[in-house]
Amino acid sequence: MGCSKTATEKEITRAYRKACVKHHPDKTNGDRSRFDEISLAYDTLNDPEKRKLYDRFGRRSLDPAFRPGMGMGNMFGGSG
Repeated sequence: MGCSKTATEKEITRAYRKACVKHHPDKTNGDRSRFDEISLAYDTLNDPEKRKLYDRFGRRSLDPAFRPGMGMGNMFGGSG
């Protein structure tokens, strides 16, 4: 969406709305896949818990099956 890592909620919302207008699928040059990416980014960045996970774990935190710490036990010889 073009926001900095330290963007406020207001800045995120402004960038989201601007990007939606530009990529809306009902527009002549709208791109549905890009619009969906923008919506997912907004959903993630607008939720404090999701944003914290994204900042810590990156794109993999967006996977619905992602659980923080999964697989860490095996890395240290534990059972997870």
